[in-house]
Amino acid sequence: MICNYFAPRNEIASIRITKFAKYLIEAGYEVEVVTENPGTDTKDTMLLEGVRDIPMHYAEKGAGYLALERFYNKFVKPFSDKKYADLSSPKRYYIDKITGRREFLPFTVAYPFWGTLDHILFVSRQKSLFRSVKKYLRENAGRYDVCFSSYGEHFSHFCGLYVKKLYPHIRWIADFRDPVYQVKFNPAPVKAYAKSFENKAFQNCDAIVAVTRGILQLIPEKYRSKACELTNGFDACDRRPAMPSSGLSKFSFCYTGRMYGGMRKITRLFEAVAALIDEGKIQRSDVEFHYAGTGYEVFAEQASAAGLREQCIDHGAVSHEQAMSLQGSSMFLVLSSWEFKAEPVGSLTGKVYEYMTAGKPIIALIDGDMPGTELTDIIRRGKLGVAYNEVHYETDFDALKDYLLGQYQRYKNGEPIEFSPDETVLAQFDYRNLTKHLITLMEDT
Repeated sequence: MICNYFAPRNEIASIRITKFAKYLIEAGYEVEVVTENPGTDTKDTMLLEGVRDIPMHYAEKGAGYLALERFYNKFVKPFSDKKYADLSSPKRYYIDKITGRREFLPFTVAYPFWGTLDHILFVSRQKSLFRSVKKYLRENAGRYDVCFSSYGEHFSHFCGLYVKKLYPHIRWIADFRDPVYQVKFNPAPVKAYAKSFENKAFQNCDAIVAVTRGILQLIPEKYRSKACELTNGFDACDRRPAMPSSGLSKFSFCYTGRMYGGMRKITRLFEAVAALIDEGKIQRSDVEFHYAGTGYEVFAEQASAAGLREQCIDHGAVSHEQAMSLQGSSMFLVLSSWEFKAEPVGSLTGKVYEYMTAGKPIIALIDGDMPGTELTDIIRRGKLGVAYNEVHYETDFDALKDYLLGQYQRYKNGEPIEFSPDETVLAQFDYRNLTKHLITLMEDT
């Protein structure tokens, strides 16, 4: 298994591959992992459960790349960071000609020059990591039957391509947590390279795994026959018993994760709560918004626009266990994502699966112009809370307010928050069950 993120790195991207490895071992497979050296990154000791004894080989950044990185950080990054932090710049927005809506632009698209420089450094880093493990792969990969490489960064598929070239008999499964070629995120100068790299992986692998239906649909038709969807999931073993909502003293919301420079939007939730406060239906003193992760400034700025900054509490970057504890002590778990027709990569962020084990209602906020999304379907079909879609603002905003008001009235009456999820739907996303699908794919000859 080859990936940039693996236990004990405290990253949402670590969970998918770590859990597959855990349950492959449980099923009797021998698993070995090639991954990026976590260095001093925050450790998630909980995630190590079940994979502590896996043989690991770490990729390292080379001296040439480190010299490039030092130059970049000294002479380029200060200018890039200044533009990245300026969320009010007119260049960060455009007016959609079809809907007339004001859309927020990713940094790489708003500033293609700086975005391209960032991308060049990023890919250089991936190549450096790959070069550091070439000898190891050449000498060791041939004794394995399956190579599972997971893209979120290029390193994994650089390795997958190399292993398949050296050992054609090995079954290479190319996993895509994100598409490489992204219409709305790749700066124009690098789109050709992204498309070429993606197609090379599609062409040479034996099987393609897409983490969402949207990513699956982006795969060219000629490669679709060897592609399937295999979502992220949850491991019920990770979650301690949740605190009962009826014992909580505040009408509280929890967001754990990142804001991706403003691409994640909590705006409509803030507006709905503020409207109910203005209407005298919710008491301001009852409300709390808890944030854990990086990018709090963006979260706070969105809250300020609705007059709710004083109700926000910043917990900073915390461990996985602390994040789950914070989720367990809040009434609602807030999720933000996006999905656009131009690039339906899927709104199924990995965070939704972690939230599934918390025993708390999820408030999902989906930006974009897609009338129906996988995340919306799962939230509603699984009775996991409420899903707001920006494209359906006229109906969904009022529905969000009604949901919040109904739950608030129960809270004020001393009643438990209403939450009765469909366990059948939840079982589909248990990593123990998802790994069974992966095994079928591995054994398919």
